Amino acid sequence: MNPIASAPYGYLYVKKSDAGPASFKVLLHQAKVVRWIFNAMVHEHKSIGAIVRTLNAQKTPTRRAARWHCNSVHSMLRNPAYMGKAAFGRTEQVEREPRLRPVRGTKVQRSLLTRAKPPDQWILVDVPAIVSADIFEAAQQQLARNRRLSQRNGRGNRY
Repeated sequence: MNPIASAPYGYLYVKKSDAGPASFKVLLHQAKVVRWIFNAMVHEHKSIGAIVRTLNAQKTPTRRAARWHCNSVHSMLRNPAYMGKAAFGRTEQVEREPRLRPVRGTKVQRSLLTRAKPPDQWILVDVPAIVSADIFEAAQQQLARNRRLSQRNGRGNRY
């Protein structure tokens, strides 16, 4: 299996040929959007929701969907390919643990569960960078800060 078989937003997948191996090519119009997203997160300290609302208000085209969504922007901000390191093997499929008490009237079915692997187990492949490593790391720190300060983490009385 090819580690870079699908390209994220901002890249075009170039198939393997006699001239060279498979690679990513930067799509400039999409790379401009990616840089804006990272800039809005790091320098303007916008939330992911504010970024999504701005992209949808400006009618910025996505790759496939009609509108931008928070989970797609969040996954962009977490993807190391944008700093020049495409990661292969970020997730693994494992068997789901059996329930302690199965749902009444249903048969017990074993299914697969996809879970994240630790970053030290990823296979990194060099690709052209859209943002610098410093901006990418600053975005990771801002995401962690946003997660820590999120309103849903508030304790105590809410009224």
